[in-house]
Amino acid sequence: MDAKRKRLQGNILIVIGLVLVIAALVIVIMNVRNDMKAGSASDQMASEIHAGLDELTPAYSAGPGDIDLVDIPAYVKFPGMELPVGQIDGMSCVGILQLPTLDKEFAIISELTMENLGYAPCRYHGTPYMNNLVIAAHNFYSHFTQIRNLEIGDKVTFIDMDGNVFDYTVEFSEVLDPYEVDEMINSEWDLSLFTCTFDSASRFTVRLMRADSTVNIIDIG
Repeated sequence: MDAKRKRLQGNILIVIGLVLVIAALVIVIMNVRNDMKAGSASDQMASEIHAGLDELTPAYSAGPGDIDLVDIPAYVKFPGMELPVGQIDGMSCVGILQLPTLDKEFAIISELTMENLGYAPCRYHGTPYMNNLVIAAHNFYSHFTQIRNLEIGDKVTFIDMDGNVFDYTVEFSEVLDPYEVDEMINSEWDLSLFTCTFDSASRFTVRLMRADSTVNIIDIG
C-alpha cells in the first residue's frame, strides 16, 4: 500500500511539474508575442510621424547671433506650453525618440497608461521645453530593455510633432524604487528614460542632459 501511495504521490508531482513547465512556456510565448506586437506598433507609428514631419516647411538652425532674424519657435517664447499632439493610429503622440547607438527609434505616446505602454513608450512627465521630460516604457526587447546598454556620452534625440529637435547626452544611470516618484520627476536632469528591472521590483533609469542650448528645427531636406 505504501509503495502504491508513493508511486501515486510521485505521479502527482510529475503532473504538477509538467503543468508548471507548460504554464511557464505559455507565459514566455505570450510575452514574446506582446513584445513583437509592441515593437511593430511603435515602428508603424514612428513611420507615420516621419511622414508628417516630411510635410513640414524645411527647417533651420538658429544660433544666438541670428535668432532675431528668424521666426522664433513657440516653445522658446512660451516654454510652459504643452507638447503638440498628433493622432497616429488612434493614439495621441507627442513625437519621436531616437537612440542611434542602439539603432532604436520610438513613437512617444502623450499619456502613460498600461494600455498605451502596450503600443509604445509614453511620456510620464514634463516637456523638452522645460528641460524636465521623463519617458517610460515596458521592459520589452523591442522597447526599453536595451537602454541598459546606453553608455555615458551616447546621444539621444527627441523630435516633437512640430519638428523641433532636442539633442541629449547620456550622463549616468541609476535604479530607483517604484515609489520614488519625486526623485524621478523633480530632478536636475533634462531627460530621463526608465523601465522596470527584470524582477519588476525597481525602475532602471537613464539620465541625460541637453547637448546644446541652440534652437533647432528638423532639417527635412
